[in-house]
Amino acid sequence: MKIAFVIDQMKYGGIERVAINYLKILVDLGYEIDIFILDSNVESIVEDIPDKCNIYYINYSKYYSKYFYWPLIERNKYGLYLLPALSLLLFLFNKIYKITKIKKTRYDLAIAFSGHINDLTFVAELINAKTKLSWLHGSLSSYMLISKAYGILYNKIKKIVVLSTDGQEEVLIYNKWLNLDIYKLYNPISFTEKKVDIEKIKYLKEKYGSFFLVVSRMSPQKDPYTIIDSMEILSKKYDINNNVLFLGNGPEMSKVKEYARKTSISHLINFLGNVSDVENYYSSAQLFIHSSPLEGLPTVLLESLYFEVPIVATDSKPGVREILGNNEYGRICPVGDSKAMAREISSLLSDEKIYNKYKSLSKDRADDFSEIKITKELLYIIKNSSL
Repeated sequence: MKIAFVIDQMKYGGIERVAINYLKILVDLGYEIDIFILDSNVESIVEDIPDKCNIYYINYSKYYSKYFYWPLIERNKYGLYLLPALSLLLFLFNKIYKITKIKKTRYDLAIAFSGHINDLTFVAELINAKTKLSWLHGSLSSYMLISKAYGILYNKIKKIVVLSTDGQEEVLIYNKWLNLDIYKLYNPISFTEKKVDIEKIKYLKEKYGSFFLVVSRMSPQKDPYTIIDSMEILSKKYDINNNVLFLGNGPEMSKVKEYARKTSISHLINFLGNVSDVENYYSSAQLFIHSSPLEGLPTVLLESLYFEVPIVATDSKPGVREILGNNEYGRICPVGDSKAMAREISSLLSDEKIYNKYKSLSKDRADDFSEIKITKELLYIIKNSSL
């Protein structure tokens, strides 16, 4: 089977790490993979793509898609008149783009993995494939609020993978109009090829002590500010003064650094940017903290479970409770509530029995997202969707 795997970028982030795990699975299953990266400005994570994949850098921006401009109709009184002319120009542009830039290969399966306007358009309209499949990493309603064009693109592709029960139920509600084939599949976790470095772990513990870990892109959608605020509350109210390590870069980095600099606990907040050996940081951390308002199925929580790091997370819809249940495998607090986050962290650290309970349950829960289990379910989806 020949598969076109399309992703909008290859930078350090949860979607990209999951993509690499899937690419490894697909290669191990014996499929021939062409991966299309729609932004040639990549980071070193691209080196983790399996050697057997054929990589094509195709600069295809969201601005090349007529669907990106659909909100013009809703937000601009002239949109009804502008959109048809713009759509015609982009239709012609994409016809030429397809002829001159895209391989003439006919694929058995094309996957729009990022689930954004550009990779959805690329798969729906530019790739020649017998079967097409899209991934939905977040809440369908949040995408539909951005633009109803997402619904049109999903309808063109017809088949969609969701990451949680809530996500599945939400798509079923929209399915009265969309008529999609829906599959639920957890993200796989895999660190089998990466061995922890005992010396690096020793160094991290000596330098930062019993530190809290945050792995996230620095963007407004991830809300690092709630974590910083909760750290200040922990210091002032609970006399807890642990270092916090933020791993990840992003457009909000300078703003977040400035925000942290103005706090009384700025000396405890450490921004380390992207790291290639994240497994050593998980293995060294006392606690993992997550603060996003919306998440499909946060990879970082799965990784934390794998390394038996107790978790305090905001109630990001729809994915956090899919992983942690109702506080069974980690502590959950309301989105954007720094006081509640500080209270949960303090409670967890002050009760050794509860803390150790979460550590002992973590690996068992992580097994539900194991590569072996997900491989079987992915194989079923690929075969079933091709019928």
